[in-house]
Amino acid sequence: MPYPIAKLAYGLRCRLIELATPVERYQLQIANGNVLLCPQKLLQLQKAPTTVQFYRNNGIPAFKVFRWELPVDFDREDCVVLCDKTFTLEGADITDLMSEKLNNVLLRPDILTFENCDITKEFLTKLSTLAFAAKVHSYLQ
Repeated sequence: MPYPIAKLAYGLRCRLIELATPVERYQLQIANGNVLLCPQKLLQLQKAPTTVQFYRNNGIPAFKVFRWELPVDFDREDCVVLCDKTFTLEGADITDLMSEKLNNVLLRPDILTFENCDITKEFLTKLSTLAFAAKVHSYLQ
């Protein structure tokens, strides 16, 4: 049975928000009807307009947004980026999925694509905590 977050003691609510990633904070914010749970700014939602690719750039996890003129800022602390079109993981492994880069990304893609990823049971288990996708495609080379 769910417990209303707003009925938690104030200190516990603040600690919960402090421990949560930005995506988790955003989901708690939505569950609470966009009402502050403790004195922190409400998180904004920035929608990625098209395909987003998560890859390594010289060994550092990075994002690429295709066919879009306006920048999408994946590093803002007061914002969560919603990826609800196509999200591609290129050359990813379990360590990439544990990257803090994904803390600000709400993964709800229509299509989730794997390109040359090291897909293991642990990889899929971690990915299942990060994303919900209607269709999944895998490309092996």
